[in-house]
Amino acid sequence: MKIGVVSSSSPVREEALEKGVRFFESAGDDVVFSPSLFDADRFLAGTDEARAAELTAFFADASVDVIIEACGGYGSQRILPLLDYDFIKAHPKPLIGLSDSTAVQNALAERSGIVCPSGFLFKDRGISAYPPATLAAFLNGKSFALPVEGKAAAPVRGKVFGGCLSLFTRLLGTPYMPDCGGAILVLEDVGEEPYAVDRMLSHLELAGIFDKASAVVFGVFLDCAAKNAADGTVENVLDEWTARLRLPVFKNLPYGHHSESETVLIGAEAVIENGAMTFNAKDKP
Repeated sequence: MKIGVVSSSSPVREEALEKGVRFFESAGDDVVFSPSLFDADRFLAGTDEARAAELTAFFADASVDVIIEACGGYGSQRILPLLDYDFIKAHPKPLIGLSDSTAVQNALAERSGIVCPSGFLFKDRGISAYPPATLAAFLNGKSFALPVEGKAAAPVRGKVFGGCLSLFTRLLGTPYMPDCGGAILVLEDVGEEPYAVDRMLSHLELAGIFDKASAVVFGVFLDCAAKNAADGTVENVLDEWTARLRLPVFKNLPYGHHSESETVLIGAEAVIENGAMTFNAKDKP
């Protein structure tokens, strides 16, 4: 493959990408960095215009097979108005990312119809299996399944949207929020206190998102501890919402900000049954 590495969000250090370069080049792949990848404009990897243009350039380059976000941080939502979604739809390829990439991945999945694998960044995050087996399966056009806990009266099918909860809720009220009718919502987050997780889930409820979706799947909520022990735990919050929601809810999907995160495919169809969430290669756009 030829892999284009870009940052739609925050700056990244070149040494943080060395492990990824060694791995992919040793496998015979070609790794290309966007021109301004190591630029820094406060908390952003260069200007909005430059980040949008360089992402678009990788979609336009027919020799690039897949695009991988170098890091997370903040800023991908700032480039959403600068992207030509029809052009990207005419030049489709996967955009792989995690965390702040949630904003641009959901927008591209909805408006350009492309699949965006979530759960992996190019920078070294201490991953033992590099890349995760589920991402390797996707890149090789193979189906894969992830374990989940929960039950439903029948198999649940739907297109997957979501990702980092705090980024996903920021799309509400914008032209870039996906149509969640019949969707499977996969949600995770990092460093948010339990009350904040509850607030964001309440926001989705008040916006009617849970009334439209076919299921909710909770991934890993990493380091989401309360400063005040009296506030309870994030597990308390997820348990309450599991009982409260009037749709199938599944938990403990091995996906999130932890180093061993597996891959979910934003914009692809999935089916949940018999304790597994399965992405079939034949169902991918």
